[in-house]
Amino acid sequence: REVEGKPGEYEANSEGCPETIKLLNRREHELSCSFQPLRCPNCDDCPPLLKKDLEDHLKTCRHVRCPHAKYNCPFFGTRSEVDAHVQTCRFEVLKDVLAESDERILKLHRLVKQKDEEISFLRGNVALLSDRLSSLEKTFEFRLDRSDEDIVYCKRKTQELENITRQCARELAQLKGSSADGHNYTCAGTFIGHEGPIWSLCTYRNLLLSGSSDSTIKVWSPFKESVDIGAHNVCLHTLSGHTGIVLALTTANDKLYSGSADNTIRVWRLDNYSPISTLHAHDNPVCTLTAGKDYLFSGSLNTVKVWSTSRLELVRELPNQSHWVRALFATDTRLFAGSYECVKMWSLESFDLIRTVHFSGGSVYSLVVTPVHLICGTFESSVYVWDMNDLDRSQKNLVGHSGAVHALRVVSVGSKTRLFSGGNDKTVRVWNLDTMQCVQTMLRHEGSITSLATINGQLFTGGSDQEIKVWR
Repeated sequence: REVEGKPGEYEANSEGCPETIKLLNRREHELSCSFQPLRCPNCDDCPPLLKKDLEDHLKTCRHVRCPHAKYNCPFFGTRSEVDAHVQTCRFEVLKDVLAESDERILKLHRLVKQKDEEISFLRGNVALLSDRLSSLEKTFEFRLDRSDEDIVYCKRKTQELENITRQCARELAQLKGSSADGHNYTCAGTFIGHEGPIWSLCTYRNLLLSGSSDSTIKVWSPFKESVDIGAHNVCLHTLSGHTGIVLALTTANDKLYSGSADNTIRVWRLDNYSPISTLHAHDNPVCTLTAGKDYLFSGSLNTVKVWSTSRLELVRELPNQSHWVRALFATDTRLFAGSYECVKMWSLESFDLIRTVHFSGGSVYSLVVTPVHLICGTFESSVYVWDMNDLDRSQKNLVGHSGAVHALRVVSVGSKTRLFSGGNDKTVRVWNLDTMQCVQTMLRHEGSITSLATINGQLFTGGSDQEIKVWR
């Protein structure tokens, strides 16, 4: 402190801390110094205190609040006065009711947090739509300034409309029962139980598993008794644990793997449905999962990660991703990943990138691979098909959907191979991969088709209408 009457001269404060320390240790010492100046935790009106005097002050402080002050009890006094007051405090009698109310409020906060996560996820999709709309507006303005190109563009669109008209005529004939394919699927039932849109389906033996926006996974037995519209009795178990939308499901080695918007992958036993582990997998929602050759693969924003299914630990991260990876597919020797206007292929032996198939048509939302075909569904309504032996020149576009194609599944029906595609237009389309023609259009959902699965010739479709349809 400054010496009285001698400006510019200073002396040690005899009433302060007597310790002498190095300047570099000052901050550490101040945190534990008993001469540290403090304020009374009960009331700012109490005089300033030193840390060493705080305990003595608290014994006599007359500003101690009733423990029920958070419920607006106005009483305050010394500790002993507060202890005596509590015996007659009107809030003491109600403390159990008030505690129960606090618990309900906490649950509501958690529910609001869950809804905020769903809103955040949907806002991300809206942002993608906005970007695409902006791109389309710029393209349209550019084409207006180039009349010659506009004429060519209009001719091409006219041809596409003619093709769509012919396709609609064929589908109308199918609806009238004149399908030449020989087998039409009909809706045989509906599974109801989820409290939010269904985002993922997968199968295990004769069981169907579904993931939803309600953060749960349900296990269904499609062959339990008869499946009637609105059947509840086929749900065997409900698995809880995620705190966000369950976006992806896959099974391997008697285990279930679930990916969520809470950025985690959870691992479950399939014999008793108990949780095994939680992997804090990504910094963003886990959009897709697949398994192959003792590995689990997960896709998210700008990344594909490889996990050991035996050790449940990260093995490696595949580089050179520059967009959302929403679709993965694994064979015995290859991993395929769909992203923005490309499909990448890696070796499962060396994890080297073998090749990249490029196209123009937006982000890949679904992907399936057969020994003969590579097939992907995109945000811009297209289903692209390549011959695996001629990936450079064999691209075909199956036209029919309007809106993103969220799910694909290939099934062999006798000697024929059929492709099922589910989209944002609420339809499931059946394609003959020999002729590349749509042979049936199925419409029973009230919302987007988000996922597909098959068991023993039965097709299961999950939708944003919270329902699973069964088709035979």
